[in-house]
Amino acid sequence: MLPHVIGSSIHYIVVFLLVGTVTAEMYLLKLTPSVENVRVIARADMMYGIAAALVLLSGISGVLHSGKGAPYYLHNGAFHAAITFFILAGLLSIAPTMRYLRWNKAAKTSGALPTAAQWKAQRKWVHMQLGLFAAIAVCMSMMARGVG
Repeated sequence: MLPHVIGSSIHYIVVFLLVGTVTAEMYLLKLTPSVENVRVIARADMMYGIAAALVLLSGISGVLHSGKGAPYYLHNGAFHAAITFFILAGLLSIAPTMRYLRWNKAAKTSGALPTAAQWKAQRKWVHMQLGLFAAIAVCMSMMARGVG
């Protein structure tokens, strides 16, 4: 029983880290572009990637070692929808990540910054990711109650 609780706790903690990093990106994108803000958003995005990997690993561990057993998850439509939304969020994060890396490199080497319009345009990507995370939460709630 205790290993299941610990594993689930780790999974939830890294999920909160994941959502927290994307929320931090949303906040940073409300600020004016600066060398410091470009550096911080690149770091937040790096943490987002690490958190996403940890969510995936702890989630796989939970599926394989939970008390419900892998068949419970693998035969549940809500679980498959949540995984699909997670993959979509990951795919949506690629373009902003590439921009943050370019901006950070340019800011370090020449002090060049994105324009305010380029900076603000990233918010739509972050909004979509947050929307997908909300959809994942709904799917997980359904799955936990045997729906799907």
